[in-house]
Amino acid sequence: MPVHWTISHPTRLVVVVCKGLVYRADMEAYLDGVVVAGAMPYRKIFEIKNARPKLDDNDMMALGARIRAYAKAGPMGPLAVVA
Repeated sequence: MPVHWTISHPTRLVVVVCKGLVYRADMEAYLDGVVVAGAMPYRKIFEIKNARPKLDDNDMMALGARIRAYAKAGPMGPLAVVA
């Protein structure tokens, strides 16, 4: 699994580690998991230093639209990206 995440409800923290090739479906699975767990308002650390994104312009537009929709639905929490 190229995108692995853990959710700590007690600390309200999501830690995401990406490794290898990462596709749009991998990112959508991550987003779905966070939403279903009710963790969208949590703080997030997103580490991509060992990832190789395979996302074209259409993928980026679709992911951006999805994230904008989540932002309209409620708080998203802060995000730190480690590249």
